[in-house]
Amino acid sequence: LREAFIHHSGESSIKIKMAVCHLKLGKKALATKFLKEALSANSSLESEFSYYFPENSRDAEIERLIRQYRT
Repeated sequence: LREAFIHHSGESSIKIKMAVCHLKLGKKALATKFLKEALSANSSLESEFSYYFPENSRDAEIERLIRQYRT
């Protein structure tokens, strides 16, 4: 995934996966950065993020961020 990001850093679908990975690793600040970048470019990626982190499993900060980009 890191290699994909290096070569295609503008791809929102890679950024959403980076957000998931960093959140699972406990790196919330970095996860939030990637999530914000991904959703600002393509808000429909929320469904992919929600596959890994359903609504009832997210903390309030992540939930607020997602609500900002909901269409």
